[in-house]
Amino acid sequence: MNYVYKNITTTTPVVLINSSQSKTGVTTIHKCQIANVDSAAAVVDVYLEKFDIDKTVRIHGSLENNNIDSQGKYLNKEDREVFYHIKNVNIPSGVTLTLFTDHPCRHGSQFQFVIESTQRVDVVLDYEQSRERSTTGNRNINQY
Repeated sequence: MNYVYKNITTTTPVVLINSSQSKTGVTTIHKCQIANVDSAAAVVDVYLEKFDIDKTVRIHGSLENNNIDSQGKYLNKEDREVFYHIKNVNIPSGVTLTLFTDHPCRHGSQFQFVIESTQRVDVVLDYEQSRERSTTGNRNINQY
């Protein structure tokens, strides 16, 4: 298991799990807790994102060419795909939202796991990564 503990104090997107260049790997998120530690309600987005890094560098240049935000992440991303788990969810002050406890989130390792919040939040994330796709759950013809 891998764990991420993050105090998010900025309104810019924060990557909690980086993408892998492996096209066959799988990431499984078992739990994601988001606690609003601010005095005002937080509006939160949690999503998976991937983009074509090679095409991004070809068109916009490397990270050194003014194509970065304050966290050193790309501002412009080519062939970007975003899949929201939650979007514009209001978390009142002092409340914790827990995701994926009953149904873990499994996705390809080429995606990165991102959170955005309008207020300060603390995040605890429990996940694991495998290098190859699992065959668990795939049945052969004799198992039906």
